[in-house]
Amino acid sequence: MAHNIHDKKIILMRQPAWHGLGLVIQEPMNATAAALKLGVPAITTEGLQTTAGVSIPGYKAIIGKEEGKDPVVFSVVTNEYQEISHADFAGAWDRATNKAPVETIGLLGRGETLFISTKMPNFDVKGDECNNYLLAYNPLTGKDASTARITPVRVVCQNTMNQSATNFTQQFKVIHTSDAAKDIERWLQKVWSLSVAKAEAVKEAFDILAGFRISDNEFKDLLRRDVYIDPIRPESDGEGFLDKLASWEKQRKRIEEHRVEVFDLYNGKAIGSDTEAFKGTAWGAWNSVVEYEDYGKSRRQASSALYGAGSDRKNAAFTELLALAR
Repeated sequence: MAHNIHDKKIILMRQPAWHGLGLVIQEPMNATAAALKLGVPAITTEGLQTTAGVSIPGYKAIIGKEEGKDPVVFSVVTNEYQEISHADFAGAWDRATNKAPVETIGLLGRGETLFISTKMPNFDVKGDECNNYLLAYNPLTGKDASTARITPVRVVCQNTMNQSATNFTQQFKVIHTSDAAKDIERWLQKVWSLSVAKAEAVKEAFDILAGFRISDNEFKDLLRRDVYIDPIRPESDGEGFLDKLASWEKQRKRIEEHRVEVFDLYNGKAIGSDTEAFKGTAWGAWNSVVEYEDYGKSRRQASSALYGAGSDRKNAAFTELLALAR
């Protein structure tokens, strides 16, 4: 499922989500109250044993337990990993944000990831209104950091979570160590205190991109030079050269396909490509890369959009287009 919402567990302020799941509330609610209403799983850990009953030292399982359901193992981690329970994460959010009302709060996957967002000051880009949200999420996957960012994306599912990773000027991450719970609260407090300033920075950056005209050739050159970069041709005198050459040629052709498809989006196929802010601007160029990486590529993976090559390409496009516009 594209939304990846766990058991329809999502609460939304006033406006329903595209997937139609969850509970829409009309009155403001802080994160702790919303998490309780949502029924977030209680988090415990247990040691590991072989099938023969022999204990495995140095490792533990992170387990989530929801009322009326069997426990679920979210991940297996080393004993150095310090999990942050979803309830503790919601409490840290409330203390750091002075109990700011949630815009959305929900669980992803099997319940291992909790996300919380609240609405920030909004603005428009050439008449196209943009909202800003402070988003934080707590993954108990054993490999991903707890993260917060300021984003214009209203996160209501996995897809919009992925999209939010493309639209931010700064984000903060905390790894799950012994001081993780304290770190997350200090970190959220810092994010909250800077949020209005960051919202202004986002608006400034978006306005710069929307106000800068970019030629077709400039965009094509930027895609080739900075975003979809050709692989390095293998040396001709090494072992297995022909196999390496064939692999290189296949990669090179696929990279060229990426560039062509992004440019087609920019030339009228992208969502919103008929708006004043989009047509012929750096804003439209960046949004074309974002749409392609998040939704246009075949075999697109969420992890790539969030952490891997897809994320790197979107960030590179934003950085280089903003530098060009400035």
